[in-house]
Amino acid sequence: MDVVYVVGHGGTHEELRYSLRSLANIAHGNVWIVGHKPPWVGNVGHVPTPQHSTKWRNTTRAVYEACRSDEISATFSLWNDDFFALERTTIPNWHRGPVEPSRQALARPVRARRRRSHRDGQAATYDLLVRWGHERPLNYELHVPMKIRSELMLEVLDRSASANIEVLHKRTLYGNVAKVGGRRHDDPKITSLTATWSDRQRWVSTFDRSFADGKVGRHLRARFPDPSPYEVDHG
Repeated sequence: MDVVYVVGHGGTHEELRYSLRSLANIAHGNVWIVGHKPPWVGNVGHVPTPQHSTKWRNTTRAVYEACRSDEISATFSLWNDDFFALERTTIPNWHRGPVEPSRQALARPVRARRRRSHRDGQAATYDLLVRWGHERPLNYELHVPMKIRSELMLEVLDRSASANIEVLHKRTLYGNVAKVGGRRHDDPKITSLTATWSDRQRWVSTFDRSFADGKVGRHLRARFPDPSPYEVDHG
């Protein structure tokens, strides 16, 4: 099963460097960068995608193009550049429980929800899933990799296109349509400068500042000091 990273333009992408190093803890096939490939990344496949729209539309386009590729495995694991496998493990199948969009977001007109915040996108995605017959959809917006069947994700994205949701929650949409089920789990993302992972964790994710200046970032750099096969400049 290939690994697909959706990567946007901008920054040094140091989180990506250490995420790639953490792939030593995951059995995987080829590694693909979809979107922007930093110049220091090597020995990966690359599917360039436009970076001219919003972050959310760019990532939706990137996922779509990954699923359209004949070279990427039909089932792949979808990663962000701030996901880290801390120990030898497998791709998790987790959800956060039922989708619970805020009352404030739900009260806004559907048209407004398509264009505003993360919460509005969650509410609009929730609306769409309910219209599709999923009365109590689950929330799959966790910061861990997710297994994706490309043919089904293409169908989901094509079907949702007419809704024109700016901040589309793609993982939630896919997870419910695919009926992936899974286990309820807290999101392992750490935004605090003083927090790090617990001894029992196998996955962690960071925020830009918590990686650059926080305790969790220092621990990750110490955890993965050796270059991966996917680095040209070796850091």
